[in-house]
Amino acid sequence: MDISDISSEIPNIKTETVERNKGGDFVITVISTADGTICHRCGREITKFYGYGRETELRHLPIPGHKTYIRIRPKLMNVLIVMISLRQVRN
Repeated sequence: MDISDISSEIPNIKTETVERNKGGDFVITVISTADGTICHRCGREITKFYGYGRETELRHLPIPGHKTYIRIRPKLMNVLIVMISLRQVRN
């Protein structure tokens, strides 16, 4: 497996860069390709993208002799709920 092909192992991501840090360890930066997700609170499908979350680095399986990290900045999605207020008209 080519190191830049990490995205074939993890669904909905694309490899953006592969670099080595000062210690010689690999840092693979990936981006999400997901178009939506399910809200963890209400269970609705979310497709409204509004930004990126805080960058996170995860430890992955080592490449012989070197630690490997996956860096991702997750997409943030928002549930759009339209509230309609109806007034009751008294006759």
